[in-house]
Amino acid sequence: MFRNEPKAQLRVAFIPDDEASRGHITKLMKDYVEPLRVVLYCGPYVIRATLMMTYKWPLEASVSQGSAFAYLTDAEIDNQLPGARLTGFRASHVILHTEALQGWHAA
Repeated sequence: MFRNEPKAQLRVAFIPDDEASRGHITKLMKDYVEPLRVVLYCGPYVIRATLMMTYKWPLEASVSQGSAFAYLTDAEIDNQLPGARLTGFRASHVILHTEALQGWHAA
């Protein structure tokens, strides 16, 4: 998908939902060993998770290092739109599309 396509702008995260995918993500992200509990804001979503990094960064650089994604573990996702039914959704692994990121802070 090209970045200027409208559908590309709707993408917030990839959440592997089967054991094979989670295992593959774990292998790919084996160097991400530095955890930081964060709260992330992406569109209508608030995500409380552990941001995994390859080494310790100051918080300001940890998710704005120019990468197109952030690797999150132990995530809880809430949709803040009125009437939304997606609240308290838990995921063990999340690949966050950082262009959707609007803000964050340490938890």
